[in-house]
Amino acid sequence: ITLLASTALAQTASLTIIAPPPGLNSTVLIDTARSSQSLALFSASTSGLDVRPATWSPANGREDVTTIPSTSFAYGVSSGGSTLVGYAANATRNVFLHGAAGYREIGLPTERAFEPQGVYSAAWTNDAGTWAIANFRGAGDSRSPYRWTPAGGWQSLGGPLLVTRASDVTPDGSVIVGSTGDFNSQSGFIYREGQGYTLTNLFHPLAVNDAGAIFVGSRFSGNGDGVEVAEMLTPDGFVSMGSFPGHRCTLARDVSNDGSLAVGIISGSATLQPRGFVWTPSSGLRTLEDYLTDFGLALPAIGVADPHGHFV
Repeated sequence: ITLLASTALAQTASLTIIAPPPGLNSTVLIDTARSSQSLALFSASTSGLDVRPATWSPANGREDVTTIPSTSFAYGVSSGGSTLVGYAANATRNVFLHGAAGYREIGLPTERAFEPQGVYSAAWTNDAGTWAIANFRGAGDSRSPYRWTPAGGWQSLGGPLLVTRASDVTPDGSVIVGSTGDFNSQSGFIYREGQGYTLTNLFHPLAVNDAGAIFVGSRFSGNGDGVEVAEMLTPDGFVSMGSFPGHRCTLARDVSNDGSLAVGIISGSATLQPRGFVWTPSSGLRTLEDYLTDFGLALPAIGVADPHGHFV
């Protein structure tokens, strides 16, 4: 079940539970189209043999996409909300685009036997469906993001180290953020079209605003204890958003375009459950439960933020 907490989609704050359709038992939020306030989802059966992409919007609610092959995972939605990108796990096993022009498969990289990373793989496209970016896994666990265009097909964007994963992309596809690593080291990165990769070392950016100027993610403490604190990188430098005592990881997963609000996930532990959080410059880190009390809302018992999707 996916839970949407909104203080902006309507005049009054609300909580919306997006339940799976009959016969399926889970709904996973994958991506958010900021400009259209629509969401990309997929629902699955317990066996994973029945998977259905869907969208959700304030005006239309949940809409299952039935005009594509069964067992197809939605991995992303364009900024305007009109085009889905995903992976058809059927006999053809191709990445697909689904928009105004209908359903079309755009294949996989051909130089090696690639396949998407897994059920939480990430992919991005624009409303026109004239480009797509996706993570792929190859032999020896090598991984890298690829860019697709109609003229050039899939072209590797390479990567500084063996495993390079994209975590977010600007709406125009020109700025990509993520992490890279091998057996000896790991780092975050910012990739700019025409400039290539810039390593961000202990800071691992997980999301970028639409302008490609504000980044949020996490920073390792650097003392070998594995603790990660939420952090933001702006044109003026780094802003530490801090962490929650007792939790090893506080991960900022998305940011508003002006950087005034960030959201994320607090990892669990042997005694603590995962929780969502909200950060603002004035209030600092607050649990999602605490933040929603300002609007007279309370999370239901199922309310745990999904760490795989985007939130803002």
